[in-house]
Amino acid sequence: SDRLGDEANRRLALGGVDTRPIQRTDRYGTGMVIATLGDGGDATYEFDTPSAWDVIDPHSSSLDAALDDADAVVLGTLCSRLGGAEG
Repeated sequence: SDRLGDEANRRLALGGVDTRPIQRTDRYGTGMVIATLGDGGDATYEFDTPSAWDVIDPHSSSLDAALDDADAVVLGTLCSRLGGAEG
């Protein structure tokens, strides 16, 4: 069970976000990041690996449909940090 993913989906849906394009996998849970601020205010990050974001499929039909209806797109790099959809 992916409690973090379930809760994120629940909160997004309550906020009116269409959660149909969100990809889920039984292989990995929702990832977490620990951010630590240094003395100078610079952040370092420790990522859960592997996590569900390591197997995001950028070519999924649900994502394509969501992009067709989108007013804006924000691109991140988590799904490409280990070499793409296959991790």
